[in-house]
Order: sequence, then structure tokens, then C-alpha cells
Amino acid sequence: MTSDGLLELRSPTMVVRCRPAWGFAITALEDPSTGVNALWTRRGHEPAEFIRSLGAGGDDSTDSFLDRFVGGWFDMFPSVGHPGVVAGIPTQLHGEVPRLPWITVSADASHVEARVRTLRTPFEVVRRLEVHDDGVLVKMTIKNVGRESAPYAWGFHPCFDRAAFAGGRIHIDADSAEVPAPAYDPANSLLRDGQEFIWPHAVRSDGSPSDVSQIPLERDGRHEHICLTLRTGKMVVTAPALDRWFALTVEPEVFPYVLLWEDFGAAGASFWGEADVFTLEPSTNPGRGMDDAVRAHTVRTLEPRQEIQTTASAVWGRGEPPHDLS
Repeated sequence: MTSDGLLELRSPTMVVRCRPAWGFAITALEDPSTGVNALWTRRGHEPAEFIRSLGAGGDDSTDSFLDRFVGGWFDMFPSVGHPGVVAGIPTQLHGEVPRLPWITVSADASHVEARVRTLRTPFEVVRRLEVHDDGVLVKMTIKNVGRESAPYAWGFHPCFDRAAFAGGRIHIDADSAEVPAPAYDPANSLLRDGQEFIWPHAVRSDGSPSDVSQIPLERDGRHEHICLTLRTGKMVVTAPALDRWFALTVEPEVFPYVLLWEDFGAAGASFWGEADVFTLEPSTNPGRGMDDAVRAHTVRTLEPRQEIQTTASAVWGRGEPPHDLS
């Protein structure tokens, strides 16, 4: 661990950097042969201090999140996506845990484990990263440490660097796909909102077809959200300039939905034009925010002392992507 809390794990196929004290953000999933980071981070951003204080919930929580948002890959819990109201309580943008400092339980050259307790809900979250020869394994555990049942939504939020995957494709085995309405950023959205489509063939606002699996070679100013229901839990993104592919695998019975967010330099949208990012956000939520989860009756409940664990993996592969998604 460096003096500023940065941890680095290494294997022959992956370099992982993370900061448990910064909401346990994973800031690098790096291909050691090229030095290319799959993850997008905010260059030069000096975040606000991570302390055990959440600030206001609801829409006001956006400011406290963005002050601390460094990019990378972080957990969303006990709410996901845009804030809403659950059990009469306003939630936080992306939940409590990415705002809080996590406590490192153990760490060495091949693993780090950290935990955090939420402030306004009765949960403890433990996350363990393990670097192996074939990639990184992420084990996540949530536990209700209170005396009453408590509602939650759960997911994680990896921000991918468009430049690393320029000209590539997103391969997802999706059971359904939808462009939610209304568009979050109508001025920069190319897609017709409210449409359901068969992945990856959507329709633009002007009626022309759009293959939304394609990653543009250059920043093109689009700002989109697409909601997907998974058939299987494996997602692959190709990086043709590197002759590489990146695979993210989740347990679909835990995270049956994925939100694809794209901000490729949208004017007036995020971070003063710095954004050049897409995400694949596995989640228990079928929409963009907690009000969607409430309407869809997908808010889950954890009983006192009950815990749930899930595992995700990430791999930098070489050559052709796996045939089951290629």
C-alpha cells in the first residue's frame, strides 16, 4: 500500500489498482503487456474527503457523489442508479457504499479484502478482490446486521474507457432491451426513447437503424441509457486495436439486469466534457433508478442476520473473443 492508500495487485494477465478508503474504487484493470487500462477514471480529479457522512438523500445526493466520483469500478448498495424513495426514505445516488471509506481487513500481493457498514441502513458489505493467472475474481457479501428486515437494491458500476475499446463491439446475451423514456439528456441522445428492441438493433430518433453494440472510433458526443435483461451473465467487449477482448461475468440470478450508459463527450453533460466512458452495470434494478425498481417490484429484502454472497470475474483475453458471444 502506498502512502495515499493505493493498493496494487499483479498477475501475468492483470494489474489491479484500488483504493479501499475511496469507496473501494477499483481504478485500474490493466493489461500488463500494453499498459492499457480497461477502466475510465477522471484524470487529475482530487476527490472530496471520504468520511462517514452521507449528506442529503434524493436529488441532492448527486452533488456529494460527484464530488467523490473518481470513475473506475465501485459497488452500488443499498440502492442503485438514480435516487428515489424506498420505504418512505430518499435514497442516495448509487447508494451509500461508494461514498464511504472502507476498512481494509487483509491485503497482500494477490488479494485485498475490505468492509464497510452503511449509515442509514442496517447493512455490512464485504468485498474481496483476488488476482489469479486468468484474471481477477471479485467476491461481494451483503449482510443485514440489524434487528428488522430491510429493503435493498444491489449492483456494481464499472466505467470502461471508450478509447481502449475504440472500434470494438459489446457482446451481451440479452433477453430484452429497452431505451427508457424520457431520455435523460435529449439534446445528446441519438436513440428513440421508449422503444423495446432486440439487442443490438435499435432505432434512432430519425428512424434510421443503429447497431448499439458498436463502440465508436472517436468521441461522438452521444449520451445514452439502455436497459437490458440478461439471459446469461457473460459480457464481452472487444478491443481490436490491441487484439484483445475483455470479459465481465456475473451471476444472473443475483444480477438479472444491466444498464448500459454511454457518455462519449456529450456537451454540457458530465465533468465539463471530460467524459469518454461507457458502463455495463449489473444490477437487481431493471431501470435507471430506484423509482423504477419500486414500480417493477424488484426491491429486495434482507432479513436480520441474513447474508448473500455473489462472485464476478474480469479477464483480459487475447485474439478472438469467446465463441459463445462472438
